[in-house]
Amino acid sequence: MVPTPPNASDVRGKLNYVKRGNEALLSTQGQPYFFAKQEKRRQQSGNAEDETPTEAAPQVARGHYVKIDVQISNARNLGRQCHLDVHGFQLFNLPTDVVDWRNVPHVRRVYPAEIKSFMKTLHPTATVIVPIEHILRSALPSTDNYVNRPHSDFAQHSYLDSLCHGFVEEVGVKSLGLVKILKHHGVTPLILRSNRVVVYNIWRSISPFSVQRNPLAVCDARSVDPNDLCAIVGLQHPAKLIPEKPIFDFNMLYFNPKHKWYYFPQMTSNEAIVFKAFDSHPPGGTFMPTMHTAFDVPFPEGAPLRESCDIRCICILPIPDAHSLVDGQHQRTDTGGGQLSKL
Repeated sequence: MVPTPPNASDVRGKLNYVKRGNEALLSTQGQPYFFAKQEKRRQQSGNAEDETPTEAAPQVARGHYVKIDVQISNARNLGRQCHLDVHGFQLFNLPTDVVDWRNVPHVRRVYPAEIKSFMKTLHPTATVIVPIEHILRSALPSTDNYVNRPHSDFAQHSYLDSLCHGFVEEVGVKSLGLVKILKHHGVTPLILRSNRVVVYNIWRSISPFSVQRNPLAVCDARSVDPNDLCAIVGLQHPAKLIPEKPIFDFNMLYFNPKHKWYYFPQMTSNEAIVFKAFDSHPPGGTFMPTMHTAFDVPFPEGAPLRESCDIRCICILPIPDAHSLVDGQHQRTDTGGGQLSKL
C-alpha cells in the first residue's frame, strides 16, 4: 500500500452544483439542456463561471449553478476498504509505457492495449472489452480543459438504449462512434441487452510531478440519492431545440448534504483512479454513477499545472448471480499482483 503523502489531509472545496428550480435551464419540452459549443468556449477561455450568452449559444442564461462549500476527504485513508463495487471508485497502481502523451498515434498504439489488458485482469469473464478514445485535460489551450462541475458521463436511464438505437438509426448521440467499434467486434443489440454492460472511466496524471492543483474529486455512490441527479441533454444548435435527438446526455448534480466527497492527494503518474460511469447489472441491483469533478485546492507557489488523461472502457460480461459477482471481484482486485495491486 502506498503511504498517505505527508501533510495530506481532508480539505474544503467549493463545488458547482446545479441550482434547483432554475427554470432558465428548461427547454421547450421541459428537460434541462446544455449547449456543447458554449462549454467548448468556456474551456478555451479557462473561465468555468463565464455564462455570458454568445452567438453560438444565445439561449443559455446566467445562474445555472450554485457554489457549495463541502468537505473533501483524503481517500487514501480508506485503504483496502475502498472498492469499485462499494464506493464506485478505486485507486490502482497502473504503470504505463506511454512516453509522449502529446504524440497521438503513439498513445493510440500503446495506451488502449494497456487498458484492455488491465480490464481483462479485472474481469476475466469479459467477452468484449473496448477502450474508448482518450482525452487529455489541462489548462493549456491545446487540450480540453478540466470540468469543475459534479457530473457523470452518461445518463443511466438512456445510455444502453442509445447504444442499441445507434445500431439501427442515426440518432444524434455521442455513442455513434462506439457503435461502429462494437459492430466491428461482432456486438449486436441482442448481445448488449442479454449481458452485463459496464463502462469505466480511468483517470490518471500524465505529468512527471505529483498532482498539486485541481485534483479530481469523486463522490461515494452510496451517498447520492436518485433525486439528486439532474439529467441533461446536450444540444449542438441553440436555435433548434430538439431534445429528442441530443448529441449526448449525462447527469449533473443537485446539492445534498449527505454527499461524501473524496480525493487522492498528490497522485503520481503511476496511479489511476478507476470509477464507474455505467453498469446495467450492478451488485445490489441499483446503480448510481460515480459523480466526479475537478476542484480547487490550495497549492504551493510555482506548483505545476495539472495534466491528466481520462479514457473510458466498455466491458461486456455474462450476467452472474450477485454473490459470485461481489465475492469474485473483491478477490480479484484485492489479491492481484503487478498492475492490479490495490493501493
